[in-house]
Order: sequence, then structure tokens, then C-alpha cells
Amino acid sequence: MQLSKPFKNHHQLITDQMGYQVEIPLQPTRIISLVPSQTELLFYLGLAKK
Repeated sequence: MQLSKPFKNHHQLITDQMGYQVEIPLQPTRIISLVPSQTELLFYLGLAKK
């Protein structure tokens, strides 16, 4: 994943490993995990409420 400089005040453009570009907020309000082991890691990091 490649990160670019922030733009449009509160968003960032990210390019994933497939080359797709996605605009995301600098402070996301939700996290979606599709892999159980990653979900466990998010819980260990104290991000269960996100």
C-alpha cells in the first residue's frame, strides 16, 4: 500500500497493491476486518469499539 499526501483537507489518497486508488478520511470512524486473526489483533490494540 502506498500513501500519498493528504488532500481536500480531511482525506488521503491511498493506492493499494492492485493499483486501485481510494480516497479515505484521515480519521476513519469504522474498521472492517475480514480475517479472524486480524480482528483479534484489532481487539488486542484496543480498537474493539471502532
